[in-house]
Amino acid sequence: MAKNHIIENRRLGKFEISIKLINEANTLLSLLFSDVLIIVAEVLVERDSIRYVGISDNFSIVLEGAQIPFYKIEVRQVESYLEIVWIQVKEKDLKDPVNVKWERKDLRKY
Repeated sequence: MAKNHIIENRRLGKFEISIKLINEANTLLSLLFSDVLIIVAEVLVERDSIRYVGISDNFSIVLEGAQIPFYKIEVRQVESYLEIVWIQVKEKDLKDPVNVKWERKDLRKY
C-alpha cells in the first residue's frame, strides 16, 4: 500500500474558525478545506469557535515530539480567483478566533 507523503512528512497545523464564519461563508470554507485533511476538531464554547488540527502541504513539517504550529488564514482576491495564504503565528498572539481575514464582497462572484 502506498504511503501518503503528507502524513509521512508530518505537515501539521492548527487553526481556529468562528462559528459565525462557518455559518456564513460556505464557498470560502469549501475552498479552505479542499486542501486540508482535518484530523481533530474541537468546539471551543467559550470562544464560539472550532479549533482544527489538520494535515496539508501548506503547513511546515513538524518533528516528532515538537508542538504543532498555529496558523492564521488570509484569503486574497487575485484577479478572478481567491488565494488562501497560511501564515504561521504564535497562538498566544491570536486574540480573535476569527483568524480568517477576508472581505465578503470578494466572494459574491463565487
